[in-house]
Order: sequence, then structure tokens, then C-alpha cells
Amino acid sequence: MDGGREIPNDPLRELVASIRAEGKTELAFEASVLEAAAMLRTSALEALRRELKAAGVAVTRWNRDLEVKVREVKFEAIQRRAAEVSRRGVAPGAHGAPGGAPHDHDASGSDGNGTRYEMAPGCTAMETIDRRGDPQRTTLARFSARMIAEVCELDAPEAIPRRVRALSVMCEGDTLSRVVEVPSSAFAAMQWPETMVGARARVSPGRSVREHLRAAIEACSDPPTVRRYRFTGWVNDGRWMYLHAGGAIGADGAVADVEVAPVAPGDMYRFPALPEGEERLHAALALVELLSIEPAHVIVPMVALAFRAAMGPTNATVHVTGELGLGKSHLAALVSSLFGAPLADRFPASWADSSSVNGIARTLATVGDALLPIDDLRVGVGREDAALALFERVTRAHFNRASARKLHRDGTTRNDPPSRCAILSTGEVLPRSSSGSSRVVGVALDARPTPDLEPLTRKARDGVLAAAMAMFIQWYAPRVEGDRDHLAARDREAARGWHLGDGDRAAELLGALAHGFEGLLAFLGPGGLFEAGVLDTNDHAAHAARAEKALRHVLEGHGEHVRAENPARRFCELLGAVLRSGAANVAAIRPLGRLGTPPDPTVWGWREDRRGDDEVWRPTGLRVGYLPAGRSQLWLDPGPAFEAITAAARGEGRPLGVDKDGLGRALRSAGVLAACDPTTPTMTVRVGPECLRVWRLRLESLGFDAEGTAEAPDTGNDAPPVDQG
Repeated sequence: MDGGREIPNDPLRELVASIRAEGKTELAFEASVLEAAAMLRTSALEALRRELKAAGVAVTRWNRDLEVKVREVKFEAIQRRAAEVSRRGVAPGAHGAPGGAPHDHDASGSDGNGTRYEMAPGCTAMETIDRRGDPQRTTLARFSARMIAEVCELDAPEAIPRRVRALSVMCEGDTLSRVVEVPSSAFAAMQWPETMVGARARVSPGRSVREHLRAAIEACSDPPTVRRYRFTGWVNDGRWMYLHAGGAIGADGAVADVEVAPVAPGDMYRFPALPEGEERLHAALALVELLSIEPAHVIVPMVALAFRAAMGPTNATVHVTGELGLGKSHLAALVSSLFGAPLADRFPASWADSSSVNGIARTLATVGDALLPIDDLRVGVGREDAALALFERVTRAHFNRASARKLHRDGTTRNDPPSRCAILSTGEVLPRSSSGSSRVVGVALDARPTPDLEPLTRKARDGVLAAAMAMFIQWYAPRVEGDRDHLAARDREAARGWHLGDGDRAAELLGALAHGFEGLLAFLGPGGLFEAGVLDTNDHAAHAARAEKALRHVLEGHGEHVRAENPARRFCELLGAVLRSGAANVAAIRPLGRLGTPPDPTVWGWREDRRGDDEVWRPTGLRVGYLPAGRSQLWLDPGPAFEAITAAARGEGRPLGVDKDGLGRALRSAGVLAACDPTTPTMTVRVGPECLRVWRLRLESLGFDAEGTAEAPDTGNDAPPVDQG
């Protein structure tokens, strides 16, 4: 991470170096190392495995020990969660958690048709009446299981609930029960005892035993229904509340009896307890300290994006560029820690590792109404094209609110939930493409941030900044219902109010930032968090003026970047370079349609070939067009011209980002075509005996004037060929 920051007491740091230096591979098997490795995400864990293998560690044995440690870590987490759930009176929701006492498994029930089921700790039986009227007892299983909750899991606010049965299970001889969660489909199939509990969960043989066992568990249980949220962000469950890995926050503070278990990396988004007393002011002042970092044109968009994300869905992306070690990732980590202290030290995703479009898309749908920081977009051998393509696809889908469409084996399809958060990206490069540049706000960090960030970093790791955001969320909760359906309109209003444009993509993106900053100023100003305000009137006005200046600075840079990446502008720039380099050529059209050497041949891709005392000019490269006599135009053959230009653009590492037809439309929109058909950018012209569809390009767009000066070709007195169409 930029800025040279390190995670304190990280046992994985310098592990491989220590193994090589000391020759002790057993260092990799220490408990602290395995515990730290158990917390790594998949890509980082794979990288660590490769390094350990290269250092001589027996990776197969290490993997086995790691699996044991992972189970231990999960079990400890489950125990903590079960204890909390037990205290609240809600059923635990994970495998292996300790459940109730043995007497909880003393139960009985009936199927309503004369069959009676009985359950005791470690045993499930049924009693029926035979033909002679005598009771007959049959042992169904050497374990007991009661449903303690029917869990409805939601992966997104509008998703179809997924039902899970939470069972308290005791095998024969057990003194304590444990909780096992079984999907409803698996519960109906009744194969879960062996697969999820183990060999000790013995089911008696018989054709209908498993069906009776299922009926016995249902008859002996009266489970409550529990909703479990697997995502973060705002949700309306009869009341608006903001979900995070530690619970939920509403207008009245922490919301009790809400189970939130977001999938990784959503579990990093966790707010501390809402501060009280003087801690409220302490957290608010830490937020002002974050906002006051210089340079303003970098920190203001980042903080504004964070607070706009907390207000609701936005398609904005802010990408921060800067040299390695300058501190861009450090700043991104500080701003991201507003949504959880773990984000101060670890990014949930990276452009440079093995992340995929679908993987990041799932995270964008899971992490709702928050920032998703994605680090490390950089130039690297064999990696640049893949990382830039990943960036392009993810940010385009995020801006367009598009979601991946999945095809099932049975031929049915489903759409994954669209992005629900804002993207804060960092890297050494700013992707340069016409489509990407217009959908991303790029800011450049050209100097180390000031003042010293370490004091604020310690507060971020202690959760102080996250506590400030939690207070903002509580303050904003009463406003969610009135604002939710009007966020985009208010983004546009903010863009107009801050003089950031109107009606285009830049206004949409910058307006979201202005809207987010307005919410932050309202929170910090008089009548916000405190009646007197965290900021007095003068400071409030000063921060507002500083932010407006910063966002206008960003707008200017954004506009220049978009103009530089305009396909028509780049096409004209590249065309001149391609012709001068000899990679392509243009021929002059002479009387009767004959093709010849154009005036100033070197400008048009021709090279001199001397044969004795004679000079002969020969074309080089691919023929892309023609110079008609008597006109200040260049007739370009779209196919060869597009081929030559796209090859040159790829050579620069900056693809045009449009196809041939899209380029033609861009040329027409830019006004560089002298004439075209009403429905297509091309026109039919005669070149010798052939009629071609061409782009009629104005010579002025290539730097030539209409009179033929400044390297313009000599049009001569030849009669022009006849246009057709």
C-alpha cells in the first residue's frame, strides 16, 4: 500500500524472507502465521502459497494445517455469534455453533394420522398402532434435531429469499447440542445428517424411515421465522435502517434483533457502537481533519463520494492516479475506513490480482450504499491489457447500472443484482478510452498529502472515522424515505447549483459529488449533528468555497481528458502520424481517374526510391484513401483506414474504444466530414473504374488549410472525378 504503511505485528510480513534466511520452514506452521493466513482473501492466499512453495515449505502439509486453523477460526466466530444471538433470543445461523441444553430436545408431536413422534437428547423415535391395536415403537435415528429457526436469507434488497432450516442437533452420547444450517431443498432430501453432521448421525435403515424422520423433526419443532441479510446498505423492512456487518442503524440508533451476515468482503463493512457524550465531538472533529487534508482537489471528491454513497445508489466512480509511493492508496484507505476500521489496512478488491468481472460485480451488489475501494491499476508486463480491460468493463457496467446475466443448465436465465455502491479506484495510470473517460472522474495526486497522515490513520484503525459515518447515517435515516426516489434529480440540481454543467455525463458525475458534499456540510453545520454545529458559520462557508473550487478544478481536468479521448480527435491525430510513418499511404486522383503520386509525397506515406539518376516515388504500407483534384478533401476508405488507425492506437496502449461504424458516427458528429449521406457517414464516389463508399474528410481537420498551404497537397487543375450518390 502507498505511503509505506504497515499492518502492526503482521506475522506474514517478512515470513518468506525469514524462512530463507534462517532455513526454518517450520516458521510457516506457527499458530499466529496460520491464523493470519486464514483471514486472507483467495488471491492473496494463493500468492502466499506460491511464495512458501518457492521457499521450500511442504505446501500440502501446510494446507492441511491451514484447513484446521480455518475451522478453528470459524468455530470461534460462530461461538461469539451464537452467544450474542442467544442473548437476544434469536437462533444462531452457522454450522457447529453451540445450541441449547439437552432438555431442549425433549419434545413430542404427531402427524395427525395416528403416528406419534418422540424426541429425546440423542434419539428420535416414532410410535404407531399395529393391526392388533398394540403400540409399536421404532427408533428412527440415533440423534435428535429440532428446528430452532426458519431463516430467510436475502442476497439483495429485491432478491427472492433463500430458505434455510437452522437445526439444533445432538448425537447419541452428546451433552451439548450444536447448530447446523440446512438449505430447505437439502432438508427435504434428508441426506444432510451424513453430509453435514457426520457418521455419528446414524439413521435407521428402512424405506420410509427418512420420510418419518423429516416429519418427526417438523412435528417436534415450532421455529420462528428469521430474516437474515447477506448484504449491506439501506433496506426498508417496515422501517428504514442501514445494514452493516455488525447489525443495523436507524433513526433511533442501533437496531436490535436484526441479523446481518454479509458475504466477504462485505464483512469488512462494520460500524462501531454509536459514540456518546464527548466521543461524538471527537469523531466529528476527526471527520473535519480528514476533510481538511491537502490537496483539496483530491480529498474533496473522495470524501464527497463516500457521503454520497451513504445516501443511496450512485453510478459515480472516482479514480485517483499518482506515482508509486506518493500516498494515493493511503488516502483511499483513510476515506474507505469511514465504512469500517478493517478498510484502513486492507482493500477488498484489486485491479491487478486475479479479480474477475463477475467477482467484482458480486461485490458491487453485496456492498450497498458504501464505497468499494479497488486498488492497484498499474502498468505491468503482460498485465496492462487485462487490468485496463477489467477496469473498462466494470466501470461501464457500474455507470450503466447493468448486471451480469447468468445461464443455468436447464436453459433458464437470471440477472445478478446491479451495482449498489460507489467505486473509489486508485492506480498509477488513468485509463484512456473515449467510453471510460466519460464515465469516470479522474483526479491526479501530484504531491504528497499534508499534513502528516499518521495521527489520522491511527484514529481510522481505532474506528473513529467509522463512528463519524455511523452518526451521519443515524442523522440521515429520517430523510431516506423522502430522498430515495429523487437522488438522481438532486444530483442534477447540485450540479447546476455548483456550476458544474447540466445534462451531460460530467454533470451527472460531478453533481453526485456536489450532492454528497452538501449532505456532509448539512451534517457538520448548524442544526446538523449539534444545534450549534461542528463547524461555525465562517468555517462552514470556507469549506463550502474550498469544495466548490476543488470540484471545478476536477471538472476542468475531466473535460480536457474527455476531449483528448474523443474518437474523432484521436483519429485525425493518429491518421497524420500513420501516414508520415509510412504505415499507410494516400494516392492522388489524376485526370480520367488515374492514380498518381500526391504533392509532398512524404506527408502522404510515399518514399523516394532512387535508381541511378532517376527518382521514383513508391507508396508504403496500406492504401487508406485518395486525394481528389480540385477539392480540399481526403477520401478515406473506411475499412483500411480503420484497420491502420486501430493498430496505431493499440500500439500506444490506448484503444479507440469504438468500432468502424461508431467511428464514422463520431467523425460526422465532430464536423470533420465535408459531406455525407443523411443516414450514413459515407458517400459514394468514383475512383477510376470503381465506385467506393468513403469518408470525405476535411483537410483542415488534419492541419491543412482550405487554400492548400501548410503542407496541403497541390490540387492542380485536374478535373475532379464525378461523385455518385
